[in-house]
Amino acid sequence: MSEERSYIYDNSGRGDGGYNIMPEPERVEERSYDTTRKAVHIASDVSSKVSSKIAHVHIFQNPREYIKPVLNGVQYIWNNFPPLSWFGYGALVLNAIPLAIFGGFLLGTTTLVLSIAGVGVFLAEGFFFGLGLIFLVPVGIVMCFAALSTAFFTTFGYCAFRALRFILSNLGIIAGEVAMDANAAIKGAKKALEDEGYRRESSQ
Repeated sequence: MSEERSYIYDNSGRGDGGYNIMPEPERVEERSYDTTRKAVHIASDVSSKVSSKIAHVHIFQNPREYIKPVLNGVQYIWNNFPPLSWFGYGALVLNAIPLAIFGGFLLGTTTLVLSIAGVGVFLAEGFFFGLGLIFLVPVGIVMCFAALSTAFFTTFGYCAFRALRFILSNLGIIAGEVAMDANAAIKGAKKALEDEGYRRESSQ
């Protein structure tokens, strides 16, 4: 025989008047599921009804109208019943020093916690700063070397160009009027005009 017990339950509600045999675990699971579903449905229905009732309660729509009379009553009792005011002022005076100590304690502990947190943040940020420098310093050195090399080769090329231009100008291979800068161009133009005037005087 099987170890699972079977129960016969009436299933006449389905219309055929038959009977089904269902193992106990499946039957319990089905009942648990139905019970849970009904409970969820009931809870949802109740919460929706309560929310609807609360929305229509006047005190929740205008709470200030109900709080104001209470505050006025407390103020009236405070002003017209001296023992209550004596108790309030006495409690305030007697608790002033403990409250001040408590406030100082909170301030000190807050400062201590913020200091510890600040030190922790500083250490963590210092760690990440150093980690970033590990990558930044080599890259910066390489970039500076590249910039220095570029400046060196640019300066070398410029000096070579100026020296070559000076040599060619002295040898007369290039004329002064094709000089790069404005002063050389002006000097070249003046020299050309002087040569032209000298030729005219010689021809006459």
